[in-house]
Amino acid sequence: SIRGLDCQPSSEVFVAGTSSCDLWEVDCKSGATGILVHGHESNLYGLTVNPAFPHIFATAGESQMVVVWSSATRKPVRIVHVAQKGDKARSC
Repeated sequence: SIRGLDCQPSSEVFVAGTSSCDLWEVDCKSGATGILVHGHESNLYGLTVNPAFPHIFATAGESQMVVVWSSATRKPVRIVHVAQKGDKARSC
């Protein structure tokens, strides 16, 4: 199931986070899909795209971290621990 979804208002591409901890990029115009990140560390609860830099997005989840990703490199740009053990980051 989809856990998080976001896109740029002027773009036809969106990013979706799934319950299997994968992040997908979907192009609505061409129909192309691709996994940006496979096997995220834990359940995802939030996902958002940076409005100034569409190739940068952030995820939050059970890992107690907010992870900033680059869709260009498909790697983390920054990882920030935001919760104590047992807590969950619920949104970005």
